[in-house]
Amino acid sequence: MYRSLKLDNKGSQFYLMLYWAQALSVEKENYELQEYFIPLAKVLAEGEEQIKRVK
Repeated sequence: MYRSLKLDNKGSQFYLMLYWAQALSVEKENYELQEYFIPLAKVLAEGEEQIKRVK
């Protein structure tokens, strides 16, 4: 079976979510947002390779 190396819809959604989680994890005006998104950004970044492998 041929596996494309191109980014699919799942991959683009993941990177959009990762981008926003990382951006909101360094929010300086709203610390509630920062507290919520710090662990999410960490989990997403740590699981990036695993998420990319799942087809």
